Amino acid sequence: MPLLLCLHGAGSNQQIFETQTAKLRACLGEEYEFVYVNAPIASNAGPGMLPMFAGAGPYYSWFSVSGRRRKEEITDIQDLVRAAVDAIEAGRIPM
Repeated sequence: MPLLLCLHGAGSNQQIFETQTAKLRACLGEEYEFVYVNAPIASNAGPGMLPMFAGAGPYYSWFSVSGRRRKEEITDIQDLVRAAVDAIEAGRIPM
């Protein structure tokens, strides 16, 4: 079964993105598995999050606003994706 790794936008989180993709998941039915991952950097609510998701924090972003640590942030993202794939392969993320 194909697996889709779902990465939310800036100032969001995995639970919000799961809610936002509910119709897509319903349309695809049981043909795909969806895995959601939180970004590594705590942030304020992003564009379009408020007021609908006002109580749904904490919010996360993939990159900092300044971009000074961009190489480290990319490494952090790669580590998160690698950990998610390892967890899936080890059966620690329910399918």
